Amino acid sequence: MKNAATVHLKVMGKCYPPHVAPFEFPADLQVGMKARAMCSVMKGDQPFRFAWTQDGHRIESDLPTEDTGAIYRAQHFRDYSMLTVDSLTLSHAGNITCLVANDAAKTSQSSLLKVNGKSCLRD
Repeated sequence: MKNAATVHLKVMGKCYPPHVAPFEFPADLQVGMKARAMCSVMKGDQPFRFAWTQDGHRIESDLPTEDTGAIYRAQHFRDYSMLTVDSLTLSHAGNITCLVANDAAKTSQSSLLKVNGKSCLRD
């Protein structure tokens, strides 16, 4: 008896790149407040891969960022990702970017996160 070989064939159709809805943070955020951003894919072919950055530095959920030490929580779902801060500090301020990729392309949306707080400096 001859050895039988199994061949798996994957037919690739046209894959459509992700289109991400813009998001923005409220302008009046204060130290100690909560903040949340949703990165939502409006169209494109799954699966999607999500990532978040602060000023170009990758955000890992529940770990301090490389440059500022800010801690965020990122949750990824089928066609959206949520970035959450439970208690804002001045180190959370910066340009926050959601990156989305699929087999066709990569795209991103960004928003400036401003955190208003009191300065400890006195005259």
